[in-house]
Amino acid sequence: MTTDSVTVKAFPRPQTIFTRDPQLRAIGQQLEQSVLEQAKMGPVVYPPRSIDEAIGYLGDEGGRILVGEGIWTFYEQLVITRPNVHIQAVSPQKTVFVNKIDDAVSANEVMIVVEGDEFIIDGVRFINEENSQHQVKITGDHATIRNCVFEKFYAGCIVFGGDYAKLEGNRFIDGTGGYNMALFSSSHNTIANNIFSDATGTQLYLSDSVYKTVMVGNVFDWSSGTVSIKRTTGIQSAADIATMNVVDAGNITER
Repeated sequence: MTTDSVTVKAFPRPQTIFTRDPQLRAIGQQLEQSVLEQAKMGPVVYPPRSIDEAIGYLGDEGGRILVGEGIWTFYEQLVITRPNVHIQAVSPQKTVFVNKIDDAVSANEVMIVVEGDEFIIDGVRFINEENSQHQVKITGDHATIRNCVFEKFYAGCIVFGGDYAKLEGNRFIDGTGGYNMALFSSSHNTIANNIFSDATGTQLYLSDSVYKTVMVGNVFDWSSGTVSIKRTTGIQSAADIATMNVVDAGNITER
């Protein structure tokens, strides 16, 4: 019996699977076979490749990375420049990114910097053990951070210059003094259904250059959860924020 040769077509939106879970790796091998037979998906990669290498397999148009349970330790900053990168935890909050970038030896302590548009990260647990910088910094447009946990951190996530961000369903635990979530030079954002607990410092900060941003359904630490805003175009008043979120109105600062 003879078989025809297989021609692998170009993948317009490849998908990468990066996991330490043997069952998921088996699934990945099946998907890889599907690539050869149907050319419907992109390449599949396995450890010990880094997250940076996994993103490199996506191609210029981006794609999705499925990350399994385990701990990924970052000793240097990861910068994502290509658009449409989607990092999805297969086991939400059991996929842990640990920041061990030593601010005594590096000026780039932010763990992940996202410059590309349409970035999504979903279900990852971030733990910071070394420095006082944010764990995720967004500068691209239309980014989404959802269902993530930021734990034992000085500063959580920051949007700096990117517009149309969605920050939703995240949890901030054991913050130690910096901004849990902060936005600078940004507009048309949605901040929804986040939970801030046992986190000191300013839990939500909107700079003077943030416009047209809605805050709804967020739950702040009642005793120490501070919110700081500048009443610019499209920004809710302190009274509206207190009505649409769970927060002590006395902890809202309207600059």
